Amino acid sequence: MPALPRPNLRHGSAALAIACGAGHIGSLWLRALDWAALASLMQGTVYLFIALGLAGRGKLSLYLGVAAPLAAAALRLHYTTGELSAGTALALLADTLLAALCATVLWRRRGEETA
Repeated sequence: MPALPRPNLRHGSAALAIACGAGHIGSLWLRALDWAALASLMQGTVYLFIALGLAGRGKLSLYLGVAAPLAAAALRLHYTTGELSAGTALALLADTLLAALCATVLWRRRGEETA
């Protein structure tokens, strides 16, 4: 039996980016179609493109995997009034976890050259 490749942190962050992107896009069926819903759709699309890049070997997707979720979390915190709902708290947790995973992979790859 051939040996299967071991999953690593980069694949885990790609899976989390896919889950976040699918969640943002899937939320369109649960709420009214307004500008916030379209912004969520665009954010989900960016996350899916980041996940596609995380399947490769380059560092650009790692930089984007840190910057995009942190920017989304900062904007979400800025525009949230009152208490956080469960969905907002879950999205903040997923965004910060994705940024932390990508930052960890980026830190481990420092000094490596990419093709």
